[in-house]
This record gives sequence, structure tokens and C-alpha cells, in this order.
Amino acid sequence: MKTVKTAYGPCTFYGKDEYIGRSLYNYGEWSGEECSKIVSLAAGREGICVDVGANIGFMTMALLMAGEVVHAYEPQPAIYELLDKNTIGYDGTCFIRNIGLGDKKYTAKMPRIRYGAKGNYGGAGIGFKSELGTIDVEVETLDSQELENVKFIKIDVEGFEAEVLRGGRETILRDKPVMYIEDDRDDKRAALYAELKSLGYEWEDHNPPLYRADNFAGLQKNIWDKEYVSHNIICRARS
Repeated sequence: MKTVKTAYGPCTFYGKDEYIGRSLYNYGEWSGEECSKIVSLAAGREGICVDVGANIGFMTMALLMAGEVVHAYEPQPAIYELLDKNTIGYDGTCFIRNIGLGDKKYTAKMPRIRYGAKGNYGGAGIGFKSELGTIDVEVETLDSQELENVKFIKIDVEGFEAEVLRGGRETILRDKPVMYIEDDRDDKRAALYAELKSLGYEWEDHNPPLYRADNFAGLQKNIWDKEYVSHNIICRARS
């Protein structure tokens, strides 16, 4: 594990993580433009934020530093340990759970990962397999968390986004939060859009680059082999 200074405090990560870890090591941030957008979307309204698929918590840290109350969920046990470490000191405003969120309560499978080997640890999702086997993770629904006054939800769950929405219909219809959702899988897009339409939402694309010149560390070099961007959507309830 390694720890670097970031705009939101020290952040610990696995050194062999080829995306989040590599970016933090070189830039002192992970997807800085996306992070800034998330903070701005959450601002300006009373309520709480929900981070579904929080990973090691870099986006969670940004929201906490901005003064938000955050409920964060991460199913991978080893990644959750870093989420816990990275959010220490925010008692009373940060609430984390080592579970996934979906459309029902059950025990799911996730791939077993060797964190000492190079890999995209954030790319592991519920239902994925690995040559190392699988681990059991608990899944619950957003509605069962009984959260009140939810103003913002970030969802990054490797193709499981529609399931999260189905399990949070009551909460979403009641509070009409702004949502920032990963949308990078062609085979999952129709189901995701259908859920959003049924909830009365409209959306727009947001494709932030992984590299930005004004990164926290000031490194004026794109370490990636091409101009990578993330594929996300900003979702708002129709007025």
C-alpha cells in the first residue's frame, strides 16, 4: 500500500492498482475533473449524499471535505478497508458499509483478487469471475437503508447500475436527488435508461478525461497510452 497527499487529505491505495492507484501516485488525484463535477452537483441543497461503489473513497473524501454528509457503500472487503482508512476523522458525517447495493437482499459473488499483482481493482463487479475463484459479498437495497433527504447519489458499480436504481425507487421518487451514474457498458445501457425513464429522469453525458494538466501534483504529462475519458451521465428529475 502507498499513501499520497491529495487536495482532500492523505489517501491510501494499493500500489499495483493500474488506474486509481497509478493516477493517485502520479497526479495526487483520481479523475480530477469528474471529482470536481461531483462536488458541484452535490452543492447548493440541504440533504445527504450517497456514494454507491465508493472504492477506496477518493470521491467520498472530496464530498466530505466540501462539508457534505456521505453514506458510502463498497462490497470488496480489501477495498473497503482502504475506504475506512481514508475517511477516518469524519465521525458524524461519514457512514460506510461493506456491502453492495442492488435490487434485493442476497449474498452475491465477486471475483477474488490478488491485490499484490497489477490490475484494475475498481473494475471488479458483482457477478464477475476470476481464475482465483470468488468471494461472497452481501447485497442490500438503497430503500432498505432508510436514508432521509437524499439530495445526491453517485453510482459506479460496473454494470450493476440499473439494479441499484430498482432497489432505490422509493427513495429516488421521494427525494428526487441529482444522480451521477457510470454509463460505459453498451449491453447495460438500455436497462439503465429504461429505469431512469420510469423514475421520471432526464440525463446528459459527462465524459471527463483521466488526465488534466492542472492536476494536484502539477505533473505536466499524460501517463496513459491514449486520451482516456470516463463515460458517465448526469441525471435530474424532470420538472
